[in-house]
Amino acid sequence: MKKMASICLFIVTILSFLVTINLYQSKDYEQVMKMGQTNNSFNFYIQNSDMTPNEEISLFKHLSHKYDASFILTTTGQNGIIEKSVIAGKNFPAKLFRLKKVKFNNQNNFYASYQTKDKNQLDTIPTFFSRSKVLLETLPRYYRNGKKNIDGVYTVLVSQHNKSRLLKDLSINLNQSTNKLLTPTKNFYVEYANNNLYGLILIAIVCVLVFILVNIYLPMSQINVIGIQKLNGWSNITVFNGLTKLGAITILTTSIILDVLSFIIFPYQPQGFILSCVLTQFAILVLFYLSNTFTYLLIRKMSIADLLHERYHFNLGVVVTYFLKILMAGTTTILLFTISNGLNSLLKEKNIQAEWNKEGSILTLNSISSSVNSNESEAEKTIYQWYKRLNKNKGVYYINSNTYTVRDVLPLKNSIISDFEQEKIDIMMVNNNFLEEKYPGLDKGDADFLVPIKLHNKKIKYVLQCIKYNELSDQKQKKIKPQSIPIKIKYYSRKITPITYNPSVKKVFHNPIFEIIKTKKMTQLEIMMLMNTGKNSSIKIENNINTKKLLKALNQDPKVKNLNPKFTTLNSLLAASVEDIQNGLHAFSIVLILVIILNIFTTTFLIFCIVSDKQKELAVKRLLGYKRIDCYKYEFLFLLFLGIIETITLIILKANYIVITVMLLITVLDMLIFYLIAGFLESKKLSFLLKGGLQ
Repeated sequence: MKKMASICLFIVTILSFLVTINLYQSKDYEQVMKMGQTNNSFNFYIQNSDMTPNEEISLFKHLSHKYDASFILTTTGQNGIIEKSVIAGKNFPAKLFRLKKVKFNNQNNFYASYQTKDKNQLDTIPTFFSRSKVLLETLPRYYRNGKKNIDGVYTVLVSQHNKSRLLKDLSINLNQSTNKLLTPTKNFYVEYANNNLYGLILIAIVCVLVFILVNIYLPMSQINVIGIQKLNGWSNITVFNGLTKLGAITILTTSIILDVLSFIIFPYQPQGFILSCVLTQFAILVLFYLSNTFTYLLIRKMSIADLLHERYHFNLGVVVTYFLKILMAGTTTILLFTISNGLNSLLKEKNIQAEWNKEGSILTLNSISSSVNSNESEAEKTIYQWYKRLNKNKGVYYINSNTYTVRDVLPLKNSIISDFEQEKIDIMMVNNNFLEEKYPGLDKGDADFLVPIKLHNKKIKYVLQCIKYNELSDQKQKKIKPQSIPIKIKYYSRKITPITYNPSVKKVFHNPIFEIIKTKKMTQLEIMMLMNTGKNSSIKIENNINTKKLLKALNQDPKVKNLNPKFTTLNSLLAASVEDIQNGLHAFSIVLILVIILNIFTTTFLIFCIVSDKQKELAVKRLLGYKRIDCYKYEFLFLLFLGIIETITLIILKANYIVITVMLLITVLDMLIFYLIAGFLESKKLSFLLKGGLQ
């Protein structure tokens, strides 16, 4: 038992070290992204500027000389490299970039956190996380690759008393108000929680729970040794140290080795990393002794008289084990419900794949370059122009399907809600190419909306005006009211059931409302939707030789090359989605197996604790001919009650029937294990049990 407890402590100490590394790696990435920012610095945001890169460089150089300021443009390049492009002032703070000095001898010089084998690389920027790739370069070097737009996020390092004057100069030269310059166009956020962190914490929790179970049973199994030691005059502390010494030595030895190794593995260590490791390890040591509270209480309460009369005071250990069993039951229920949701999603995706098989070869925009994040407005303009050229050809569709709740579309406190019988309406935003190809002969004229005849005479016009109003930019919405928007509606009576091309909505629509996109006069929302990728992409293209040639020709445009649009088929997307869900199910299944094993551990230690606590009583019952089921009827009822509660919970939550069946099997397995272990203990000779044989 002592060795098992030490192994658990050894694993937990290593895992806590890895968790600390993981958190500091995320923190390091955040610090790299924010390199150059201080308490005195400020960010400004350029958008839709007509200024050329050369004009910007000249302006920044002038302002840098005038105010002793440094300008830093932050962008994300290819392969996720964070680019810091600067116009450096005289007192450029090299320490912010973890360097002793920063000096650009010419415009092509740069610093990087990785080795490039380029003669212009002056030094290496140290990072804690290998994926925190950062490039520090001059602003002219950044623009040398043909970038013609200056929009982006900038950081200014300047003294506090020059801040307002510099900001005023920027406002005048960039022809933008100070409020607009200081209004963020994007927010940066680092997700500290990740799959690796979850995995490490999960394994640590498993080890901790196993350790607690072992720790509860350890003094029970050593009760005779404890009694003899106290009989020989050993103090409570001495007996306690004898049981816990190996665990404490394991924690301390492992911690020292890991801390020493960290200096070898990580040449650069963030501030506070080692301190965090030491504090975490100290916390494990403290928790180790706290978890041994039951052990110490048992030792202190044990007297010579108790030993002679075989009164062992195991009640607390039994109660704690029962509590852990209830905790395991709750955890199992949560995991099974999560697996049920994943299983339902998997079945739904497979059904959609079967339904969409005929249209599965259609191409959809799968990804665009991550570099567009630094200049979204320019990217929107580029992709809009690119789409307009695409749209001139057959087989190119704009499709965006959605189900709207009428209440959400209309302004607040609108009386039309009570008159509108249909609370939800299905709308497909499509271009003319789609309607002409998929539904030839459908009379659309110059209509803005095609509405099924069943909605005729309803107050549908105002609802559609509100939808059109919601698609406008904030500035345009201030100048017009929904009912003032001119729209033309045509009604159709044909039975139409198109697939939605959007797996997150429905498989198919039955007589939806078609909103016809006017390619030359697209709204802000319609243009923004062109940027969507994957399942949510609005761009769909027939997969044939002509469209492939068209895409290849249009992609030769330098601006389109920068976007780097990549296409995939609907079937490939759905297959990838199915694969993701399957991978998620595999992960949860592994977790479930771990929880089932923990359940078995808990059940095993529960029966050992019960037998240790009521050993003579159970032995006497056996001598009197009691059946095994009668000896442990309350324990069996407890396990059965837990299983019933878990099953009912899953039924109420509408879990998949397969998952409910698994829950019933787990309950049966739990009771079977309890029964078999009880049988194993009963196989001992009665004289052995009556003499306290389990201790």
